[in-house]
Amino acid sequence: MRIAAIQFESRGELKSAAVERALGLLDQARGSELVLLPELWPTGFFSVDRFAQDAEPLDGPTVRLLRDRTAALKCHLFTGSFVERDGARLFNTSLLLDRSGAIMARYRKIHLFGHGGSEEPAHLSPGREITVVDTPWGRTGLSTCYDLRFPELYRRMLDQGAQVFLIAAAWPLARLESWQLFLRARAAENQALVLACNGAGVSEGRALAGHSQFVDVIGKPLATAGEREEMLMGEIDPSAVAKTRSEFNVQRDRVFHVAAEPARGSLTAERSAMSSQASATTNESGFDVSTLRRFTDGAPYLGEFETGLYPGASNRIPEAHQAAGIRIAASLRPLDKDGRSDPESGKIAALVLGHSNCNQYFNAVGRILDEKRSELNNAFVLLNAAIGGQQLPQIVELKGKVWDRTNDLLAQQNLATSQIQALFLHTTWVGASNRDKQPPGAFPAEMQTMQRAMVTVLAHCVKLFPNLKLAYLTCDGLRHYTNFEPHVWREAFALKWLIASQIRGEKGTAFEGPERVLPWLQWGPYHWDNHWDETYFTDGVHPAPHAERIFASKYFKFLKNDPVARGWLVRA
Repeated sequence: MRIAAIQFESRGELKSAAVERALGLLDQARGSELVLLPELWPTGFFSVDRFAQDAEPLDGPTVRLLRDRTAALKCHLFTGSFVERDGARLFNTSLLLDRSGAIMARYRKIHLFGHGGSEEPAHLSPGREITVVDTPWGRTGLSTCYDLRFPELYRRMLDQGAQVFLIAAAWPLARLESWQLFLRARAAENQALVLACNGAGVSEGRALAGHSQFVDVIGKPLATAGEREEMLMGEIDPSAVAKTRSEFNVQRDRVFHVAAEPARGSLTAERSAMSSQASATTNESGFDVSTLRRFTDGAPYLGEFETGLYPGASNRIPEAHQAAGIRIAASLRPLDKDGRSDPESGKIAALVLGHSNCNQYFNAVGRILDEKRSELNNAFVLLNAAIGGQQLPQIVELKGKVWDRTNDLLAQQNLATSQIQALFLHTTWVGASNRDKQPPGAFPAEMQTMQRAMVTVLAHCVKLFPNLKLAYLTCDGLRHYTNFEPHVWREAFALKWLIASQIRGEKGTAFEGPERVLPWLQWGPYHWDNHWDETYFTDGVHPAPHAERIFASKYFKFLKNDPVARGWLVRA
């Protein structure tokens, strides 16, 4: 894979002139699959008096010009950063653009630099979200300059599946040795590729270090720029990440897992505080999670509400419903972009919808599928559109990040909506944190509301994806460490009731014939387990790597043994 870093020189010029010069340099990178720019190149990192006047929103002129040029060059662009205006606040923001110029991801610099006369924290607001995104070359984490000094950020990105780190910087020449050390360390310790673009020249009297660098998974520099403005060109092999990690899996031997401790008052800080105050089985709101039995045990809840995944307190899918699923699954076949049968080059695409945990879990599923590719149908493609912050209340709005990501993934893989034939919906209703220590709503009414929301989402998917036939439903795992039990445990009722209503043939749940509204539904593997202690999570919410593997192994085994899935997933 051919890549280029534009080591842009700070010349104190107007933003418009800097942008014009950068566009010319982009043209010189033609033929590269990925191009990088440095930090705050339109303004100059130390030109803080210009931050407010140069700031612009995401749909401002600089971003529009970069998007247009990226589309013309048909490359991916890591834009480096610019001063983003969002209402009254300013951010140090970087974007990753795809080959069509669409925005794949946004990263707002988390660690603002306030030393040696820098006034970044006085003018800019810190970002609060870690950004890891699926790309054609693998899961990619975004970061900016001073972030390099905080290895826990990169560990958090690793825990979200990152294989490549893109870094935009305006690192000073006075600390060049630290720059080179940190780049190599972040690569080696995470067994990841590091692609870093630094600025050059002098910004407000401070010399920048240049020395942009591409570093391989063992910490060896692949290409290094000099001190002045230049175009650093290089070749990387993204497959080296998986190969190295499979041959020498350092992460498997980790003992400690990173839990974030951001600035006081942030949402994650509140989660961490709640987690630390919770006892082993009793959370801060006083609920003892050990009193809950697994939903699959079939014991009545509150003496009257049947558990078990299927009707009759059973975990076995009724024979008639399974037979219907097998019959429908037999109609799945490789399709071209127009929805016509194409046994040679058609695809059977399966879409994943959900929130951040879902994203992590199904990235792990995807890694197993990659490892088992020789056992699978060549036509099968998994599209993971799950994204952080998108719980069911957000997804049911039927617009926004999950739906945008679906479109982006289809475009990236040259697929069409007509080729999506199966769906994995792994979701939660209550979100990540219970800051007010209040239940999300009365039971069972709140779970009935969740059930209706799932019907809305699934019916919308049938309209969007005309060949969607099957859907596997799963709910989230233990949330004891964020004080959201028993509420998350109860969410299994929403799935159970929805699937049971389809089994009974209730109006508005038909999966075939002229009255078809929904795909055929069944449970995926049940996941909630109150024996999981804090080591299974990175922050009380998100799964640690070994927890991801548990989920992924269970799901792959389930699919491989499922008579409904075998026909279209497993190689004949």
